[in-house]
Amino acid sequence: MRRFPLISFYILACLITWSVWVPQALAAQGMIELQVPDMMNYIAYYIGPPLAAILVTWSIGGRAATRDLLRRLLIWRVDIRWYLMALFTRIVILILALAVSIALGYMPFSSLDSLGTIAIPALLLNLVGRVFAHSGEEIGWRGFVLPYAQATLGPFSASVIVALLWGAWHVPLFFIPGTVRASSDFVLFLIWLIAISLLHTLLYNNTNGSLFIASLFHASYNTATTHFPNVPMVVDIVITWLVAGVLLRACTPKNMVNKRQSQFHHSKV
Repeated sequence: MRRFPLISFYILACLITWSVWVPQALAAQGMIELQVPDMMNYIAYYIGPPLAAILVTWSIGGRAATRDLLRRLLIWRVDIRWYLMALFTRIVILILALAVSIALGYMPFSSLDSLGTIAIPALLLNLVGRVFAHSGEEIGWRGFVLPYAQATLGPFSASVIVALLWGAWHVPLFFIPGTVRASSDFVLFLIWLIAISLLHTLLYNNTNGSLFIASLFHASYNTATTHFPNVPMVVDIVITWLVAGVLLRACTPKNMVNKRQSQFHHSKV
């Protein structure tokens, strides 16, 4: 673990999560007979990355490093603009994507009616719940992987690496009917995820490595996607990249720099 922390983390994260997802995927494809409780699926989803990050961090830096990793969940005093970006970027993307889809004839004009049926209390409750749930993932991807990757690759390349690892971790879900990924195209998902990863890095580097803001952003785009009308994936990707490009252009190079290097940057991946 000490010599190759990133590799160790990723193997552990996949082993923990896939110990549930892979048998579930095989059962869903009729290759084995197995009934996996839904609760186990959620536990695997939210426990794998944080547990792997904590184990590897403890192995390398002991209690102090582990405390620093988890302490970043409590960093909430940041500039209001980063809260606004974390909360509303996905909403803006979906509204633009919906407008474009209607203008191009991909969706009927009546799709706008569904916006008026969004229950704000339910949306907010969903958001709060997801902040807590996604904090586990963010301990792994932004709390552990991103600092290590940025220490040697810089923010842009590191964001791509995080997205590829993060996306590949989801692979078994594409073979489990009923999951949100089962109806998705993996390549398109990766292209979308790279843009999201770049925005995550922008937020991370400007909030002193706040995992709370990372969790809020993660929760906001999943919550918004759940409550808004489904738009064509290609349109979603194009708009997401355009919005990401505008935000990155406005904040780079001054604010996209790596402000928090890994304290173990001398280690190999």
